[in-house]
Parts: sequence; C-alpha cells; structure tokens
Amino acid sequence: MDLTRFFQILLFTVLSHVVFQTASASDLSIDLNRQQQLMHLLLADCGSCHGMTLKGGLGPALTQQALEKKTDELLFVSIKNGRPGTPMPPWQPFLKDHEINWLINVLRNETWRTKK
Repeated sequence: MDLTRFFQILLFTVLSHVVFQTASASDLSIDLNRQQQLMHLLLADCGSCHGMTLKGGLGPALTQQALEKKTDELLFVSIKNGRPGTPMPPWQPFLKDHEINWLINVLRNETWRTKK
C-alpha cells in the first residue's frame, strides 16, 4: 500500500470516529421536560408489562443485570419496532431515535431509580 492510500484510510477512520462521537453526544441532549416525560413512559408504560420495578412481568426484566448481555442495537430495534409475536409494541410512532438511545442509557445505568 502506498503512503497516500494509507493516509486516506487513516483520515477517513479519524473523521468517521469524530462524526460518530458527535452524533452520539447530540443524541443524548434531551430537554428536562422531555426527560421527565420519557421517565414517566418508562416507569408507567414499560412498567405495565415489564413490572413496576422493571424486574419482569408479562415482559422480561429490564434491570441492568438482565440487560448486560443484550446489545444496544438489539434493545434499540426491540423498542423501535416491537417484538413480532409478542405483546411488545413498536414505539417508533412515539419516540425519536435519540430518545430511544436515551432510554437505553437510563436502563443500562439504572438512573430511573434516582429520577422518579
């Protein structure tokens, strides 16, 4: 590989990383009012199937421990599109992609316990 090609690949890799990091950071910027609405949705709507303490019910547990082997991508697709053949509905009509990512972050860190 010549030096020019090497630097093109290196530049592309660095720029891709910067763009991805910027998008990820902006995804989590949700105003406080919407955060409160999302927290209510998580505890009331999700909790109605996943248990009011999110330890499971009709749907599986959504605790940090229960989710540790699940990828963010799996959680994202499950929330956005629902789970065909199960009672899990698609939340796409109600949630934007960055809000789904925010909810996944809340579940992963169990910050819903402190933001009630």
